[in-house]
Amino acid sequence: MEKQTEKGIVELSEFDKTVSLWQLLPCGSGAGLQKLKYIVHSVLNNPRSEIPSIIIIGEVGKKTYARAFFRALGFETIKETSCLYLLSDSDLYEFFYCSSPYVGCVITDIEMMHITMQKFFIQILKDGEYSHFNSYRETKEVVPVFCPIVLAAKTIKRVPDTLKNSIDHVVQLEEFTQLQQELIVLQRLKYCRVGYKDEEVLRHIVRLGEKKLNKIIKLLTMAVTIMKAEDRDVLTVCDVRKAVKYLEP
Repeated sequence: MEKQTEKGIVELSEFDKTVSLWQLLPCGSGAGLQKLKYIVHSVLNNPRSEIPSIIIIGEVGKKTYARAFFRALGFETIKETSCLYLLSDSDLYEFFYCSSPYVGCVITDIEMMHITMQKFFIQILKDGEYSHFNSYRETKEVVPVFCPIVLAAKTIKRVPDTLKNSIDHVVQLEEFTQLQQELIVLQRLKYCRVGYKDEEVLRHIVRLGEKKLNKIIKLLTMAVTIMKAEDRDVLTVCDVRKAVKYLEP
């Protein structure tokens, strides 16, 4: 049966910017998502308590989960960066400049952190501040970091023990099953108000996306682009097959 859609298609890229923690589909057993919900409830039920430091571990979905976590706590502003761009205390100073307890910070690729940066992060996680050398004044200054931080890495094994021991909670995201991946595609289609001809469309996207979530989302985005270019609002298997040709190898 052909699935119909409402008028007015929403951009797919908006999904990660607005999805709530309670709308996210669980990965694997769902233990990682449930742990984040427990942490959120704990903070909301104890307003005077500080937001704990968290590291989210997983191959995919880390930034989406981190953003949703902050939104569940009422944060409207979320800053993001990768450890690959934080190579000195000056980079940290620029990123945390005028930090605020009302701004959530997401820092990814922690497993690739340069060894010289580890001491700064340990200071931040333990004391909420770090020592910065002001080259203009030629003095060492203490820089407060007021914003709560969520770290992210692909594997916990590559995160240095000294850093790992400074973090309050480790949240492990399991791999998505094929059914969960199909439901993710369906959820995003519904969010964008895009119809789909039948369930074979969902299966095709997952199969041709090689069951890799990042590739699945790129394939879905391209397929929807082709559909809109042809002035339609119902996605078909033909759109998905066409989209495969335009994906990066």
